[in-house]
Amino acid sequence: MFQKHKKEAKKFFVMIGKYLLITFLILGNLLSGFPFVPEQATAQPGNPGNKIIPKIIDADIYHTVGIKSDGSGTAVGRSDRGQLNVGQWTDLVEVAAGLTHTVGLKSDGTVVATGNNGDGQTEVGDWTDIVQVDAGSYHTVGLKSDGTVVAVGQNVFGQIDVDDWTDIVQISAGNYHTVGLKSDGTVVAVGNDEYDDPYDIPIDVDDWTDIVQIEAGAEHTIGLKSDGTVVRAGYHEYIYQVNGWTDIVQIAAGKRHTVGLKSDGTVLRTEVAFEDLGDVSWWSDIVRIRAGYDNTIGVRNDGKIFVAYHTGTDSYGRSNITNWTVKTFVPKSPPDIITPGVQEVGSQVTLSWSDVEDWGYGEDTREYHLQLYDGSSWRDLARNLTSTSWTGNLPGDVHTSKARVRVQAETEYGASAYTKSDTFRIGPPVPPYDLVYPTVSNEEKVIIEGKAEEDVTVEIDNGDITVNGTPDENGNFAIEVPLRTNQENTLILKAAVNGFESDPVSITVTHDDIPPAPPAIDVEKEGWTNDDHVTVTIEEGTDHESGIERTEYRLDEGEWQTYSDPFTVDSEGETLVTARSVDVAGNQSDETIQMIQIDRTPPTAPTINLSPEGWTNEEQVTVTIEDGTEDLSGVSHTEYRIGEGDWEVYEGPFTVDEEGETTITARTIDEVGHVGAETEKTVQIDWTPPAAPTINLDPEGWTNEEQVTVTIEDGTEDLSGVSHTEYRVGEGDWQVYEGPFTVQEEGETTITARTVDNVGYVGAEAEKTVQIDWMQPKAPTINLDPEGWTNEEQVTVTIEDGVVGTSGVQKTMFKIGEDGQEEEYTGSFTITDEGETKIYAYTVNNAGVKGEIKEVTVQINRNRPNIILKGDNPISLEVGDDYVDPGAEAYDDIDGDITDSIVIDDRLVDPLRLGNYEVIYTVTDSAGNIAQKKRIINVMDTTKPDITLNGPNPVTVEVGDHYDDEGATAWDNYDGDLTEDIEIVNEVDTENIGTYNVTYRVMDSSGNIETAQRTVHVVDTTPPSIILKGDNPLTIHYGESYEEPGYEVVDRSGEQLNDQVEVSGELDTETIGEYTLTYNVKDSSGNRARAVTRTVHVVDQDHPEITLHEGDSIRLEVGQDYIEPGATAYDDYDGDLTNEIDISGK
Repeated sequence: MFQKHKKEAKKFFVMIGKYLLITFLILGNLLSGFPFVPEQATAQPGNPGNKIIPKIIDADIYHTVGIKSDGSGTAVGRSDRGQLNVGQWTDLVEVAAGLTHTVGLKSDGTVVATGNNGDGQTEVGDWTDIVQVDAGSYHTVGLKSDGTVVAVGQNVFGQIDVDDWTDIVQISAGNYHTVGLKSDGTVVAVGNDEYDDPYDIPIDVDDWTDIVQIEAGAEHTIGLKSDGTVVRAGYHEYIYQVNGWTDIVQIAAGKRHTVGLKSDGTVLRTEVAFEDLGDVSWWSDIVRIRAGYDNTIGVRNDGKIFVAYHTGTDSYGRSNITNWTVKTFVPKSPPDIITPGVQEVGSQVTLSWSDVEDWGYGEDTREYHLQLYDGSSWRDLARNLTSTSWTGNLPGDVHTSKARVRVQAETEYGASAYTKSDTFRIGPPVPPYDLVYPTVSNEEKVIIEGKAEEDVTVEIDNGDITVNGTPDENGNFAIEVPLRTNQENTLILKAAVNGFESDPVSITVTHDDIPPAPPAIDVEKEGWTNDDHVTVTIEEGTDHESGIERTEYRLDEGEWQTYSDPFTVDSEGETLVTARSVDVAGNQSDETIQMIQIDRTPPTAPTINLSPEGWTNEEQVTVTIEDGTEDLSGVSHTEYRIGEGDWEVYEGPFTVDEEGETTITARTIDEVGHVGAETEKTVQIDWTPPAAPTINLDPEGWTNEEQVTVTIEDGTEDLSGVSHTEYRVGEGDWQVYEGPFTVQEEGETTITARTVDNVGYVGAEAEKTVQIDWMQPKAPTINLDPEGWTNEEQVTVTIEDGVVGTSGVQKTMFKIGEDGQEEEYTGSFTITDEGETKIYAYTVNNAGVKGEIKEVTVQINRNRPNIILKGDNPISLEVGDDYVDPGAEAYDDIDGDITDSIVIDDRLVDPLRLGNYEVIYTVTDSAGNIAQKKRIINVMDTTKPDITLNGPNPVTVEVGDHYDDEGATAWDNYDGDLTEDIEIVNEVDTENIGTYNVTYRVMDSSGNIETAQRTVHVVDTTPPSIILKGDNPLTIHYGESYEEPGYEVVDRSGEQLNDQVEVSGELDTETIGEYTLTYNVKDSSGNRARAVTRTVHVVDQDHPEITLHEGDSIRLEVGQDYIEPGATAYDDYDGDLTNEIDISGK
């Protein structure tokens, strides 16, 4: 669709070149590998490069417009002035968005416009030969192919005074100014220059040179220089933000922000006029940028659209444009590429792929680029391919199981993304490697582990046994292989895939399952010993097959250890040494054992038994002694002594009969001579009773404590000592005193105590009296004014003493809050804190008894409840729909959920009339705090009108006939009948066969637009007729060539069909006869004419020739007989006719 536009632009550039000798150079340092700017030139002094880049998408503050992939228009945003009415536009190559109007450039160089025409800005219907358009706030500018510029619309600041411009190659329109780029790289501009600061003037561009692209923002102008840097005029406060930009290949200008596209496909943007314009730093592979009022748009090379805009301003559908599919500059990727099978190294292969469905804007160059992945990196196979297949040899150095091929489409506008094949193999697999296996085993099967390529099968041969397995996704394999018993096994490993096999790998595994003979254990000293250690030596067993790998030993049930040298055992007691030999195959011998006996510990002390034990008042005590224990070598004998007397061998019991304490000492000796520890026991004899005990009370005397603690000190006993002390409470039973006890009975209680010694003598008694008085006062009364929840400034608290017994009130104490400080109550006080405040109080009597605690709560709440509206606010309600209130919830800090107390006032809402209404929600909490909220109801009409076509759809019309459209009716849910407002676009041409659309469009009072189409098929069903020229029938002389007299075909569509007439039938001009030729033809609609025929007579029109012998005159004498000399006859068709001669005459 862009073909005519491109041809005109090329003619223009050729004309410019004749005068300025422009040499276009590719911006190698800026555009290497970057797809969107075709033939972008490097500007040399006096020879700048420039190229019109069509705006496939454009935006202003209220709307965004774009070109769909089929060349039609699409738009989102506000449509109050009809600026979105672009859906019926076709064959678009560029669009531009003004403040409230939209402009489109068609492929034939004409221009369409819609929207606000208050200043004539959409009056472009007579424009022709246009190669670029742009729109300011209230004016429209067009660049013609001859380098001149036309403009319409508002001219308050002279922004359309462009009639004298020439040699212009690009244009751009700001709010109130217009800029043009000349072919020599300089810039001209007209429009608003009324600024207090001259540096804010957006048309101050007279000194610019070497410019390859221009862009006019709302109040500033930017230019892209050939070296990839950017210059800026107007709104000078932010000029510095582009001063450091480099490597820029495209620019765009918005309200006051500037956007730059770098050669690597990333985007830069200044941030000036708004706090947040959205994030563009993450964008990549961008090929086209545009800047609206407060938004930035990027188009990726696959047509994907990105948009970033000022937060909170997406009321104009900006986010919706990300779903658009626009015409891409670069081609789409090939849909698929066929994956080849397994290939030999360096073999010839044919690769094929599907053709590109959309080549984008590129027309001059359409080629493919083919690459191969060699297992580590991509390398070129072929470039500049024009067909969808390639045959050639694979590189001879590529041997991999991870080969892939990929293809991309390329035009002068750049390259598509790659389309990749699946992986395939080149060359045979590598042998298995990194093998892990036992060289000797006693198992019937062993596991062979290793690594191989992922797609192969690993085969292992062991004589007549073959097993196989496959590696996992990481290339690891583990395969179980049976072994031939008690012999050496040679295993052959190889990798195979699709008939390819790797080189073999050989390994050896020996099988041995016969255990070796047991080892021998030799010890330095047998039997019990008191040495520090015993040395142990082990001689390994013998093995017949794989050989001894190691001999192991362990002590008792400990861990097995490998024997290498003699070792010592120094553990006391009996230590069992166990040994065994293990061969290389892992077979274990029978075990050998040897006991080591070491005793370095004396026996324990003996046990002395007294009868009776402890203090006694018996006349004598009998003494018996039990030997100390000796767990190792055993006991030899036990000795004893009395007091400090001599040691004697104990042979049996003996007696002691002295009063007081007598010490008996004993010891045991073991078999290896160790003397054990000594034991002592004291014989105790006592015949004297103890003294009276001492009773202590805490507290002493009368007390108001809940209890009195009683402690008793034993009476003295100088010999056998105290056995225990007994007590009784009142006249109760005697109890053994075991520790302090308490008395908790009010009144006087007598405590009596006595001491008993260890031989049973009872001592004298002692007495003490316990005195308790603990009647508790009642709780005080706490009064609040006011009571319950209140929103008053304060609450007054008064306290009345609690009721007490006969001792009377000492004081009343109170505190504020659980953690408050206790104070003595002296008079009323106030609470002002909001929330719940606890007051605690109790009364104390004169006996010091603390009374019951009284607790009350002061409740103050001055916070209003919170109303939470359910659903949206505001609510958009379609006109005519019933209003159903979504409801609300109310919560109070104290009362909690008070939703049921909400009062809703929605009396003013009228769903049948467009407008904005309020719904009032009111709620009051228990403390009297009132809250209120409003919900806005917008009654609006968003329903499109309904268009009903009159008559059939589609309609078929005979070519050449007149088409009368039957029209349509329109009805709107709010406006009612809109039939008279329908706009009809009738493009039907009945003089030409084809399919046409009649478009019906209507808009209601709310701006809702509906369209409908009727399809009209102009067809040709009338067969053509054939008129023969010349004679019919036609006679020719045999032998003459046949020359067709001609014919004429008449078809209703006017189609020229003479060259398509089919002539059939046989005609032999060398044979006389009657022949028939048949003429027939079919038009492009498939209508076949009625056949006509021509009869051709081939005849012989020449007479035979007779030749008389001897001439035509003979002289005879009278009477002489006449003898006929004869004649011959010949005909050109029949040949010799001599025999057919008939002679007659007299």
